[in-house]
Amino acid sequence: MCAIFGVWGVENMLAAMLVYNGLRAMQHRGTGYSGMVSFGPDRHVYRKVGRGVVQEVFDTKTLAIDLPCQNVLGHNRYATVEDKEGGSISDNAHPIVGSWHGIPVAIAHNGNLTNVTDLKNALPVDSCVTSIDTELILRRFCLTFTDDPVVAIKQALDGVRGTYSLCLLLPDMMIAVRDPSGNRPLSIGLRDDGSICIASETSAYESVDAEYVRDIAPGEIVIIRDGGMSVDYLSTLSSKRYAYCVFEQIYFSAPGSVVFGESVARFRVRLGEALEKHCPALTGTIVVPVPDSANFIAQGYALNGRSGKLQTAILRNHYIGRSFIEPTPELREDRIRHKFQSIPGLIKGQNIVLIDDSVVRLSTLPHVVSLLRKAGAKEVHCRIAAPLIVGSCHYGIDTPTLDELAANRMGVEDMRKVVEADSIEFLTLDVLRGLNQEGEFCYACMDGKYPPSMEPAEL
Repeated sequence: MCAIFGVWGVENMLAAMLVYNGLRAMQHRGTGYSGMVSFGPDRHVYRKVGRGVVQEVFDTKTLAIDLPCQNVLGHNRYATVEDKEGGSISDNAHPIVGSWHGIPVAIAHNGNLTNVTDLKNALPVDSCVTSIDTELILRRFCLTFTDDPVVAIKQALDGVRGTYSLCLLLPDMMIAVRDPSGNRPLSIGLRDDGSICIASETSAYESVDAEYVRDIAPGEIVIIRDGGMSVDYLSTLSSKRYAYCVFEQIYFSAPGSVVFGESVARFRVRLGEALEKHCPALTGTIVVPVPDSANFIAQGYALNGRSGKLQTAILRNHYIGRSFIEPTPELREDRIRHKFQSIPGLIKGQNIVLIDDSVVRLSTLPHVVSLLRKAGAKEVHCRIAAPLIVGSCHYGIDTPTLDELAANRMGVEDMRKVVEADSIEFLTLDVLRGLNQEGEFCYACMDGKYPPSMEPAEL
């Protein structure tokens, strides 16, 4: 899960500052690496990438002097593959750069390809220098014979399986593409000075004084030049069989974003209402969210008051990022240990209904329940907004093995015992499906049924 932010046509040559702000607004989508690319008038490539969050990678000199351009492409990376052994820090950081018929091109990608071996075998030996699937698209693009970049991206993506929301930067245009399934979000924003933005999440536009215009449609190619925008479509777009990632709605996207046509905050409130309807906790006195992704879910859960009133009784340290996206169990455990703080005065003697968005590895919930017990909670009832996660995600979320998933290691009662809760209940998949338009979402991590258009070739 990564963040893309691109800007085209900024009048004051400070596009890099806008991209900085846009990426920082989407830091929740990836903290492993951050990077930007721009091209000078002489087609000189300006590229700055580094490991860490946006403010650790970029400083004022970089933004004002080292990336001096009207057009900049940026990316925050959430790693789903290990860095290449012996490679440099910049190898797997986006955007990555290549040469197409002598013309520099940069690419940033959100998603995951599922036929990497086939794609790699079709390329010249040793043509890739990184371990990321994004480079396969770049190399295929650079090897096309056409002199039309739109035709080139169509040819490069023909035969590519999996998911991709892409943005490419060339000296005279920016191209944004969303795969036919629409699995990952990508949208267009517009600033008052006429500059155009491309972003993974609409909430990023507020940070750059841009207005959300619309989503890029599944299978659509948006071409941005100095004269404005035009559109084309992938040749692989044969039918409207969408597979929007339901986990974007439940957990990954920021509450202020509009994803797949609905406010994320509003969806989570509806999700919480459905959770309380089907999984009430009738002895509950207060409804407490695990911050921050469960905040709006808990709000919905507490709306009718039947299972208790909403109470913020756990605080999150916002200087510590998302534990879910840490690449190793050790780092996740360390981050979880320092992530939350209880408020004993609000907890002691209460029957708590603890709301969480999902259970993946079962690493966070035991620690949170322990905090509540130590603070004097009388009862703790866990209610989980996502159904049991039983399938690995092959589309950009790092759950690579079935053994990592708690639901495949133990039953619900075993989970309750591990968590040491009085009860634990999960929303059912049927109820979740009923909250969305039928047939347009991917639930593969919950039912193991991968969309035909994206079915993994390598399992």
